[in-house]
Amino acid sequence: MDLLAEDHDNMETVAIETPAKMTDFEAVTVADLICDFYYELT
Repeated sequence: MDLLAEDHDNMETVAIETPAKMTDFEAVTVADLICDFYYELT
């Protein structure tokens, strides 16, 4: 995922740019994982 993201330090950019290069199913799966990961950090 790091290689696809435009800005590694910006969560919003990672969430937007990474799924743009995936199928809809992959994008939903990755978005769920990103949300779960950041939820666990808080």
